[in-house]
Amino acid sequence: MNPTEAETVADLVQNMVISLCGEQKSESIRRFMRFSLGLLSSTQGIETLREDEMTVATYIKSKLPPRDAVQFDKLHNDLKDAPMKNRISILIFLLNMGQAVEQMKDRIFSFPEMKLELSPITSTSGKIK
Repeated sequence: MNPTEAETVADLVQNMVISLCGEQKSESIRRFMRFSLGLLSSTQGIETLREDEMTVATYIKSKLPPRDAVQFDKLHNDLKDAPMKNRISILIFLLNMGQAVEQMKDRIFSFPEMKLELSPITSTSGKIK
């Protein structure tokens, strides 16, 4: 992969992270990106990957809005010529990122107080406050 292609892939990965993270603070996104550098440079666990690459890619794509799914397709196509371990590292990273964000959202919205604040409250006059 030449430097221009690598930069494009890096930009696409960053866009996927932002898309998967949603409206997270930019500091959280920066932390996720720093984490990704270590993950992507490591070969640990690549040999033990049991999921089929296409299954993982399909799952990641299903978690993205349609516009970002198109970008993900571009990223995945750009990676097809890359070594298998690089493709799998990026897919594992995006998969773990999507699952971590889902878990964060589940935890945040599992508190009863938070649910109450998100639900419209009906006043005694019958109007929503």
